[in-house]
Amino acid sequence: MWMSRRRIWRLVAVLVVGVVAAVAARASGAVTTLATFTTPGDHVWTVPSGVTTVTFVVYGAQGGNVVSSQNGIVTLVASGGAGGEAKGKFAVRAGETFEIVVGGAGGLATAGQASGVGGYNGGGEGDGTDIAAFVGGGGGGASDVRIGTRSNDCAASKTCGYGDRIIVGGGGGGGGLVNGIDGDPGGGLTGGGRTCDTGDESATQECGGGQNGDGLCVGPTALQSDGGFGFGGIGCEGTGWGGGGGGWYGGGSIFRGGGGSGFVSPLSTASSFPGGTRNGDGLVKITT
Repeated sequence: MWMSRRRIWRLVAVLVVGVVAAVAARASGAVTTLATFTTPGDHVWTVPSGVTTVTFVVYGAQGGNVVSSQNGIVTLVASGGAGGEAKGKFAVRAGETFEIVVGGAGGLATAGQASGVGGYNGGGEGDGTDIAAFVGGGGGGASDVRIGTRSNDCAASKTCGYGDRIIVGGGGGGGGLVNGIDGDPGGGLTGGGRTCDTGDESATQECGGGQNGDGLCVGPTALQSDGGFGFGGIGCEGTGWGGGGGGWYGGGSIFRGGGGSGFVSPLSTASSFPGGTRNGDGLVKITT
């Protein structure tokens, strides 16, 4: 059946508008979100058909706060450091599978009661003593994206390890009860933007993880707790220190928790570390 001339022109107009809108969106650099993960734990994501490049936007989790509670009034003593952010653009193939790990926020510590537990994915526990007078917030867990080699299907089975990570957002350090010291934020190249592995005793509070090593805090006490590859240091007993944040390398623990470092693999075609901004649990967003 032949369509009327008016109907034909209407269809043409609709097609033209659609094409113009698509071209304008591409020209303006419009971003399409393919998936967002906010629940702490391990997830699996598969590249959909037609997608050849993606950007992973990864936020580590916040470290735990320290509070006091008297007569029903809760007072903030020290804040946990914010989770760090990392962004990386990668070439992908349709059907390729990635393991997405979302970090959990460090546990709250209450003076006179209990320390905070470490957040999921590498957050260090706050001061682990049984003496309730000494407590520290738990370190925030890192968030990351992992992929195995072509001969390794660890991503699909959610069994990839720290060495399989291609991008990491560092977790923030837990706050410390002693002197009410806030935790350091998760970072980019270094947690909180700094490390303290120089042996300078005046820098004992600077415990961020780096790209090649953990947050090593060399100071006047032998009680400092270093982080490690993927995990933050645990607050030493009887100190009231916060746990270190998880990360590419985790933060150390001395007075407060150091932030874990971020990481972006050299496989990325564009990368950046916007800073430590995330409150609460971590987040992983995937965009075109």
